[in-house]
Amino acid sequence: MICILTAGCIDYGYFGLSDEANILSFDVEGQLSNVIIVGEKDAVGEVNITVPTLYDMESLTITKAACTQLAQFTTDPYALTDFSQPIELTLIAEDTTVRKKWRITVTSSTAPVQLPFSDMKQWTVAKDDNKKEITYTEGGVLKYACFPGNGVALSPWQSSAQANASSLSGINTMTTTPQPTVSTAEYARIETIHVTTGQATYADAQVVTGALFTGKFLFELSFAPKIGTGEPRKMLNAGVPFAGRPLSAVVKVRYRPGSVMMDGSGTPITESNAGGRPLRDSCEIYVLLHNRYAEKDRYIRVAAAHWRTGAPVGNMEDDAAGFEEITIPFVYGEPDAAVLAEKPYAKIGGQRGELTFYRFPVDKASRPVTEVYDTEGIPASHITVLFSSSAYGDFFWGAVNPTGALRGSTLDIKDFRLTY
Repeated sequence: MICILTAGCIDYGYFGLSDEANILSFDVEGQLSNVIIVGEKDAVGEVNITVPTLYDMESLTITKAACTQLAQFTTDPYALTDFSQPIELTLIAEDTTVRKKWRITVTSSTAPVQLPFSDMKQWTVAKDDNKKEITYTEGGVLKYACFPGNGVALSPWQSSAQANASSLSGINTMTTTPQPTVSTAEYARIETIHVTTGQATYADAQVVTGALFTGKFLFELSFAPKIGTGEPRKMLNAGVPFAGRPLSAVVKVRYRPGSVMMDGSGTPITESNAGGRPLRDSCEIYVLLHNRYAEKDRYIRVAAAHWRTGAPVGNMEDDAAGFEEITIPFVYGEPDAAVLAEKPYAKIGGQRGELTFYRFPVDKASRPVTEVYDTEGIPASHITVLFSSSAYGDFFWGAVNPTGALRGSTLDIKDFRLTY
């Protein structure tokens, strides 16, 4: 069993022996919420989990227990079932110099399930897979990328900040930012931009789309997508654990499409459907509920809420009253013909094959996952939320502005919540 636990804790992006002993995920089947508080190295870490009131607290199932690189639990967490009282676990760091205690507390609740930091009013400095702060130099000034979060509890929200900040991409700017500032954040701004660096031009990736999503972004060139091949999500391990059954998603938005639609070569798109490319840009919001435990190699789509528009929404000049609240209903199971006629992008795979998913085993070689509709009414185990300023940004298609304060198609969002 020690070998199994060790493999589950591997992080292949390390050099040397690590002195960290942190829990990165600790999931209970059917959990409503899960908050991990790492704290300082010598402090007791905390995992606070909520499950429905009907669950037997003495007979729970651990579905995932992952820790920092090559650290080891002194007790097999998968053997734990009784959480009627808080449980203490100990993690030993890879270099064995640190033995950190962790307190696992499970409580029951009837409160509706929401995602942490989904109001977009609290942001923290973003860190990469190796816990390094993501920085970039823009206009000769060193800046920090940010994610929604508080710097203590692990946040479900990420963006492609690591790729945007990398010298390999040549982007050196963020497409997802807190506005108006990090310390006074009221909303998230998500933008599509035109990048003309040598790297972007060589890779036919001059159109860069902003996105904010639940899950994890893994910036590794070994499984980077090839431009135009239909592999848009090979760096995105989408989704986080979730067990609710919401009726709709509600969010406040405003949107302005860019003026010139382009492909990744920087060529204006002047005809709809030429090579499958749309003439006009659209923003996109979707929330997908999956069950990832019922079948080994397939994601079962329990429900989905989709919204896409190419029309302007709200007033970009009025931060106080310029947002419009939209409600997006969930469709459970397979959508009927009427839904697909109105929203063809809501089908499995999307409208042009833009909606694909990849699984990331411990060796980090991302592999495509088959997505199928739920036919039996099973519960969800994960939720994937995505906000994008250009619906086909994964194919490097999107609208930009030659001039103006907005750099291209711009989607502002805040106060996201689920209704039950």
